[in-house]
Parts: sequence; structure tokens; C-alpha cells
Amino acid sequence: MIEAEQLDLFPDMPTPSPAEMEKEPNKMRKHLGPGPEGTTCGTCRYLYRKKWGGTYFKCELYGDSNGPGTDFRKKWQSCRKYEAREDEGE
Repeated sequence: MIEAEQLDLFPDMPTPSPAEMEKEPNKMRKHLGPGPEGTTCGTCRYLYRKKWGGTYFKCELYGDSNGPGTDFRKKWQSCRKYEAREDEGE
């Protein structure tokens, strides 16, 4: 049997320990790993505001169940799929 070598696509990104990731509130970060240092969900292009009897923040990539399980916080550290908002800095 031939063993395949696993490539690290993001060699400069730190890899948190499993214990650290278990406490992680950001579901995307927990499964995908951390994003660029110093970035938050609040500056990510995928975070959007949903108004429905209140204001809630959701991630386009994670989905929306119309419940608290898919709510995100702007202050959470970003995940590996982070992309800066185009209007950032304007």
C-alpha cells in the first residue's frame, strides 16, 4: 500500500491544540482552523446582519437555521475561510 503525504496548505498559520479548539465558540474556526492573526468575523465579507424580531449576525458559509445555533459574533476571531470585506477601510 502506498502512503500519501499530507500537504499543509497554510504552513504559516498556527495550529491550536485540540483542547483549545474544544473551547472555541466560533464553529467555523473550530472545524477549519484559525484565520489570519488579528482578524475577526466582524471584518469578514461572509458575515451578514439578519433582522427578524431582532438583529442577528450569520455567516454565509455556515448557513442559517433561523435559530441561535447559527448565530455568530462580530468579535469572534476569524476562521481559515476569512476574506476581508471590500468596503473595509472606506
